[in-house]
Amino acid sequence: MLDRSNRWPIGIVVALLCFVAGNIAVMRVASAPDALAHDEQYYRHAVNWDAEQAVAARGARLGWTVDVRATLVPDRDGRVVVQIADRNGQPVTGATVRVRGFHLAHANTVASASAPAVGSAYEATLALRAPGLWQLELEIWRQTDRLVLTRRLDVAAAATAAR
Repeated sequence: MLDRSNRWPIGIVVALLCFVAGNIAVMRVASAPDALAHDEQYYRHAVNWDAEQAVAARGARLGWTVDVRATLVPDRDGRVVVQIADRNGQPVTGATVRVRGFHLAHANTVASASAPAVGSAYEATLALRAPGLWQLELEIWRQTDRLVLTRRLDVAAAATAAR
């Protein structure tokens, strides 16, 4: 029977059990393989910092503007559309575009694809399976010109057909 003298010790034990259960739940989520976000080429980026900054500066001097859109497709890989315009607003044609991306909640699952030209844009099919924040890294080459950039996109859930 619970009387006043037993309530506090039982309350403390219940609070401690809730604390331990909460910590176990957090540890399980944090130790999931997809939760370990890291840059696989971190050391290479550090060693090549100056060269990467030079590439970024040359890319900025090109004056290209890049518009990136990503769309989820139900039950299939998603679609990434890249439109590139020069400083005069004309489409950049004849480029080679490579897209690499990952969902920020699952940074260890990286997808990459080439984006061939489709009309005045470049389109890639990428394993975009979940809505949310995605980081896309683009490499664009045309002859001796090279542009490397990173974009974060909030990809919305795909509309599904009514059944």
